[in-house]
Amino acid sequence: MRYGSIDELFAQIWQSGYVNSHAKRVLKTLLLEQSYTQDEQATIDRLLYAVRRGWLKVGRDTTELNNVPSLEELFRLRAPRSRVYDN
Repeated sequence: MRYGSIDELFAQIWQSGYVNSHAKRVLKTLLLEQSYTQDEQATIDRLLYAVRRGWLKVGRDTTELNNVPSLEELFRLRAPRSRVYDN
């Protein structure tokens, strides 16, 4: 399945409850290239949060072991950002 937008990717992942290898590659590419808007960044943050909480599962099979980063690697790619809160 091809994803036309982060929103479509998010919807597919959330509906299935599973982050497949293609979705991991798309997220990795976005994070490495830093080619995302603020809204897309928020969507990626929601996906990563849902994985950390156990609401979404991350799949891996033996054919993917050398090609796709682990979830921990994805978290390391996600550079911490300072947040500014309006009062």
